[in-house]
Amino acid sequence: EVLKARAFATLGQRDSATAAADRSVAAVERVRSSAGSGLLRTSYASRRLEAYTALVSALLDEGNTERAFEVADSSRGRSLLEHAMARQLVEDGTPRDPNARESERLLRMIGKISTELREFELTPPYWMGSDELEMNTVDLRERLAEARSDYEALLARSGETPTKGNVLLGGSGVGVEHVVGALQADEALLQYFIMSDELVGFVATRSGVETFTAPISSEVLFRRVRLARDFMGNAKSAAGASRAAMQGLFAALLSPPLRARYLDGVESLIIVPHGVLNYLPFAALIDSTTGRYLAADYRFQVLPSASALPLLRDRVALNSGYLLAWRSSRNW
Repeated sequence: EVLKARAFATLGQRDSATAAADRSVAAVERVRSSAGSGLLRTSYASRRLEAYTALVSALLDEGNTERAFEVADSSRGRSLLEHAMARQLVEDGTPRDPNARESERLLRMIGKISTELREFELTPPYWMGSDELEMNTVDLRERLAEARSDYEALLARSGETPTKGNVLLGGSGVGVEHVVGALQADEALLQYFIMSDELVGFVATRSGVETFTAPISSEVLFRRVRLARDFMGNAKSAAGASRAAMQGLFAALLSPPLRARYLDGVESLIIVPHGVLNYLPFAALIDSTTGRYLAADYRFQVLPSASALPLLRDRVALNSGYLLAWRSSRNW
């Protein structure tokens, strides 16, 4: 379906490209749900990031910026939600949360039925007649489909439950209108989405959502972030080299929205990183035109998902230890 989405996009058939990309993402989630552990599911989704990339790309080609924003946010939220559920275990391996217990039970069932079905199809029992063999195969497939459906429904319920943890992880399905509505007049939420050949950014303000791209591949971005961190962590590194690295990253990450004037009037940035950008100290980025650090020109926060913002605007949530953001001093 990813190849179909790309082919349709090349032919200019945008609706077909979006539909194919939607099916690809759905297929990724179905296959991931049959994996026997959270690690395998997350690994599979990471390897198949192109499915989400194809959908985001198709939506942007359609001009559907708001849904592209939501897909980019949910692509990380689903994995985070599953990972969080998988980690809710006590020492004896028994999940402490009811949803996590049910998730573990369903995953074990899916794994068991999948193994039985695979063995049954590869080495069918010699004593079974063709009719009995067909009946047992159909039964296993139906049981597997039911278990997968129950698991996906559980994930949906977990994501839709308006708990603080789910919202913070991006698993609650918060729409772009709620994110935009939670922003102050002088704020902008800057969300990144790394593609193989370019970086896509979304800028959400009270007036809506805009998008921009930077011509930097995921491989080059990874190398630059790693280099910048190495320079900053090594006292013997030349100051000029470290400064150049941070200026280069500023040019890729902040210069495009600044040139497009998406950040005019903005005094506070809310940054939602993606992939390797989670390891980047945004405060240390340097604007080569002014020579100033990002933290000197903006107050800013870093969030795990855009969906977290509406929750963090709740006074109770802010006072309960769920604030996962770091706010810098403007006079740094």
